[in-house]
Amino acid sequence: MHERRSKFEIIYEILCRTRTPTSKTKIVYGANLNFKIAEKYFSLLEELALLERVKVDGKTCYAITEKGKEFIRRYEDLAKDISKGAIAKYL
Repeated sequence: MHERRSKFEIIYEILCRTRTPTSKTKIVYGANLNFKIAEKYFSLLEELALLERVKVDGKTCYAITEKGKEFIRRYEDLAKDISKGAIAKYL
């Protein structure tokens, strides 16, 4: 049986794929999402100013913001702390 990803994991996956401006299609496939669910995440991430739309060669792409980069740093720090801490024994 597969474990479902948390919303934070999905957000992390999306943001990691936007370190350079990337098309929605590449992000969706790379993060293994469907377009309907992805739309909700894109809207949320734009609203939270973690992601922004940019034009690259006339095409709409998505790029991570500084706030989004901070999210990634904090997420990775937390993941490290959990994996090496006592919490890992119980998960």
